[in-house]
Amino acid sequence: MLVMKFGGASVKNADGVRNVGRIVSQYAEDAPVVVVSAMDKTTNALEELAALAVAGKHQDAAEQLNRIRDFHCRTVEELFGDRKLLVLSELDDLFTELEQIVRGLLLLGDSPPRIFDRIMAFGELLSSVVLYRHLREILPSVTKVDARKIIVTDATYKGAEVIRHLTEEAIRKTLLPLKEQIVVTQGYIAATPDGRVTTLGREGSDYTASLLAHALNAKKVVVWKDVPGVMSADPRKYPDAVHLPRLSYDQAVEMTFYGATVIHPKTIKPIQNKGIPLEVRSFVNPEAEGTLIGYTPAENPPPMILHKSKQALITLRPGDFSFMDEGRLQRIFSALRKLNINLVQRSAVSLTVCVDDAAETIRDVVSPLTDEFLTETTSGLSLQTRLYPRDFSVPAGALIIQLNERAIHAVLPD
Repeated sequence: MLVMKFGGASVKNADGVRNVGRIVSQYAEDAPVVVVSAMDKTTNALEELAALAVAGKHQDAAEQLNRIRDFHCRTVEELFGDRKLLVLSELDDLFTELEQIVRGLLLLGDSPPRIFDRIMAFGELLSSVVLYRHLREILPSVTKVDARKIIVTDATYKGAEVIRHLTEEAIRKTLLPLKEQIVVTQGYIAATPDGRVTTLGREGSDYTASLLAHALNAKKVVVWKDVPGVMSADPRKYPDAVHLPRLSYDQAVEMTFYGATVIHPKTIKPIQNKGIPLEVRSFVNPEAEGTLIGYTPAENPPPMILHKSKQALITLRPGDFSFMDEGRLQRIFSALRKLNINLVQRSAVSLTVCVDDAAETIRDVVSPLTDEFLTETTSGLSLQTRLYPRDFSVPAGALIIQLNERAIHAVLPD
């Protein structure tokens, strides 16, 4: 069994959906499980819709909902022509449900995280209908499975934690009887054991594919992107970036942790546990080599330059100007557990951490520490990491530099 994941850029319009259909057709004998993301920028559009509803902007919210609806309906009309009515009817049911939720937000004037996740799920629900119906027209034995029935999480909305044993049980029970069919399902979305909709965090569709592959003992995961594979740096910023034909699991984890966006950071571990290889391939050029991630590391890898934007530095010093001892460190890290810490620097009298810049969460976390510590927070930063450096070089304007035998880390203005 094979698991394939297609991101939003691959299904951004009717031609994109047709192209995905051609790629899936080439692998039809493997009866792949096809994981699809929301079409194009629909996730961003749904975020904006939720914000407009919470702000009580009735007209703006209605117009935004219509834009999302019109985009999907135009795609369906172009893709299916005279055969569009069934697909439009299925989409209409979803948009009716979405409209009811938005009306509730307009009345409530607030967006509880559980409602936010319900809204965000519609991107994948809509795209999966379109792709499923297209595949049904060109291939035999295609079925659709609701990811909310097989990916089981806790109730930590906007980034839920997967309950692995329940998820594996649900995946096997639902999908193994369908192993002779092509299955279309959604990435990113999930549900609690009692059926409340959750999401796995932005770009979580790769993680969905990895969970499916682990539970099904798939022979391979193929993630289809608009790039030729994993690159040594962002080619938009570094024209000399080169394609990496092979990476080990550890190399891939290290790259994703420090900002490589080609693969979701949680993707690697489930497949590594079973030695399932992951390929990153280009849906623009499906015949190109791509990048294979497995046990075998890249040989003599070039320097890799990674960026993680939207970072903040938090510096804490004991208010009595004494040492930053282990007891103080324990209290600080206990308070910081809600933040995503990317870099730590300790001196005798201070501790500085580089974290993802979530202003509201940072305020909530830092505020209780001000009774004991002097605190300073700097936002608008980025973390630059250079893996396997051949030459030591300090980026201009860097605020903090850390070195080890494998990497240089620099925090600098974004």
